Amino acid sequence: MFGVRKRLIFISLIIQIAHLAVAQKERAVWYFGNGIGLDFNHDPPSVLEGGRIGSPESCASICDDTGTLLFYSNGVSVWNRDHEVMENGEGLMGNQSTSQSLILRQPWSNHLYYIFTPDDVMELQGITWSLVDMRLNEGKGAVVQKNNFLYGPSTERIVPVKHNNNIDTWIITHGWLNNTFYAHLLTSDGILPDPVLSHSGIIIGSDDPDQTRGPAIGYLKASPNGEKIAITSFSALEIFDFDNATGILSNPKTLEFRNEFLYGLAFSPDGSKLYVSSWTGRLYQLDLSHSELKDIRSSITLLASQEAAFGALQTAINKKIYFSNGHNRTHLGVINHPDLNAENCGMEIEGLFLNGNRTSVGLPFSDADGFEPNFSYDNTCVGESIKFSVPFSDEIDSAFWDFNDPGSGTENLSKIKEPTHHFINTGIYHVSAIFYRQGEAYRLEKRVEILPSIPISLSLQETIVICSGDSVYLDIFNPGATYKWSNGSTEASQWVRSAGLYVVEVTNGCLTEKDSVEIFTTEPFEISLGEDTVLCGKESLILSAYYPKAHYRWQDGSMDSLYVVTEPGLISVEVENVCVARDTINVTFKDCDIFVPNVFTPNQDEYNEYFIIKGIRHQRWHLSIYNRWGKKVYKNNNYKNDWNGDSLETGIYFYYLSDQEGVEKNGIVTILR
Repeated sequence: MFGVRKRLIFISLIIQIAHLAVAQKERAVWYFGNGIGLDFNHDPPSVLEGGRIGSPESCASICDDTGTLLFYSNGVSVWNRDHEVMENGEGLMGNQSTSQSLILRQPWSNHLYYIFTPDDVMELQGITWSLVDMRLNEGKGAVVQKNNFLYGPSTERIVPVKHNNNIDTWIITHGWLNNTFYAHLLTSDGILPDPVLSHSGIIIGSDDPDQTRGPAIGYLKASPNGEKIAITSFSALEIFDFDNATGILSNPKTLEFRNEFLYGLAFSPDGSKLYVSSWTGRLYQLDLSHSELKDIRSSITLLASQEAAFGALQTAINKKIYFSNGHNRTHLGVINHPDLNAENCGMEIEGLFLNGNRTSVGLPFSDADGFEPNFSYDNTCVGESIKFSVPFSDEIDSAFWDFNDPGSGTENLSKIKEPTHHFINTGIYHVSAIFYRQGEAYRLEKRVEILPSIPISLSLQETIVICSGDSVYLDIFNPGATYKWSNGSTEASQWVRSAGLYVVEVTNGCLTEKDSVEIFTTEPFEISLGEDTVLCGKESLILSAYYPKAHYRWQDGSMDSLYVVTEPGLISVEVENVCVARDTINVTFKDCDIFVPNVFTPNQDEYNEYFIIKGIRHQRWHLSIYNRWGKKVYKNNNYKNDWNGDSLETGIYFYYLSDQEGVEKNGIVTILR
């Protein structure tokens, strides 16, 4: 009996799974313009007939998770899936001529939807919201709350951004006659009453009645990762950092487009590009992979120019950007590869034929990533214990996981909120999870690729010393790996020339390892073999290239720090101690008599420090030195060229030199210090 009951419970769970949504396609159907519909459940999208919207700008649509239309609105009326006015769906306090409007599902609800409707700025009524309950009227819905005041006056801009808890949603808008962004948080309990305010960027608005409409018109958009917010206002484009944990906007970057009336915005799916349209008939691409404002400004590329205004840009679930190319046009423009640069992005002004229908300026908000809770996992290694996590585990009552790994037997299913699983083979697994909360169920699915556990080779030396100004090649290549260096490089190898600690994180899709190397620099040094030299007779010369802890290579291959010159020629040496120093000296030989210099300079500069008398190398010589008053100040009976003037002052002195064979020389020598 126990076995039968357990089997019935398992079958019940399978039935529940089969009836839950399998995809996130809330933005799969658009209605806009003069009743035009587009169904992005097909690629290319199919054109739909029968829409009732008729709006020059404001439009918003929403589907269920299977991509089936639920309802749409122009900010004034709401139509259900059968294109009938929804119960209580007339008289919303938006306006057909506002730049943006928005429909969002309440977090953790499958049936409650908010319609946010900014008013036309000429009316200055601000932003209101209405609530739709899709459980009513046999799934056709009804407006159960209408025209609740959010705040005002405001501009016509509104954009949602996912909170970092991956559940709640920030509703970002901009005030009027100020530089204030309002971030209202939509939670499972509704809209929190106190917005987060950010006073940043330029002031938007005008006291001049004739200039009211212009500043109010434009778009707010968020990057796919929620880290950037962009806004257009007349000729200005601003890009802000956004903290989706606090709701704060900061660090504005302002770009001026002279003689332009900027309007629409769209980030590329990977967030690296930003597209901007203008009512003055131009379409631009900006490269946001640059961090410096000057580099972003330099990246601005004109994609298209025409006499008619360009309107809204929206990213569809097929990852293409569609844009209005003007009023009453038969096509929408398409950017087929928006992540690529201007030359390769595949922009077509007439990219999608509308089967005889005519465009307007507006397009409905479309977040290609959806607004669903999500789950994550800590590695993708076969045989490893993989932890599956959900940031909202405290919010759910229970969970049911299917790892799509039947080979793991009973371990393939789990009722633990945040389970672990060991995949026994490499491959692709479509892992799904059902989360239950307050009687409602939510199904999520992810494609998880389990990879073989290939060890990562760590090959960096612990320390490297280089000569200042030189560079060293660092290489940590591992097949199929990605790299993240502490200096920002993402390549496997790089040349570096600055001192410091270089840390690299290597990920091969399964394992992640860190390695590091510390680079030190030392300053260059010099060596000197002295001036070119003439040797007498059979004299020899000892050259020293000594430098601490150095290696030596002379022109004949000898590797000592000392070199004895016995033959004429060019003598060269290379001394290496991290840095490399080189010097040469030319040594010649000739028959010569005794040569007594008339000056030497014992000033401790290591040059001409001694009273060197050439030709006395092999004899015993007597040397006496007298000052100008005839007083003997130095005497040596076996002089070996080793007198440095002792402590005698700069001046003129007399020398007397003689050997045992009666050779005598005398004269004047000057000491210079």
